Amino acid sequence: MRFSKSFISGMARSADLFPSHEERKEPDAYTGMRKDYQALRGDWINVGNDLRKGIERFSREEYR
Repeated sequence: MRFSKSFISGMARSADLFPSHEERKEPDAYTGMRKDYQALRGDWINVGNDLRKGIERFSREEYR
């Protein structure tokens, strides 16, 4: 049976228990996605805080 170079390379990478420093770095696409996630999460946290403050303010004014 004959295996392609890419198959052998993939098998070698999957069996590599101690990757080099270069291999441990996150890919740029993943880093970008993580930054997008963090920015969106922060935006929605701010939206939730604004809603909470608005509801509290409305509740205080309604019962005056």
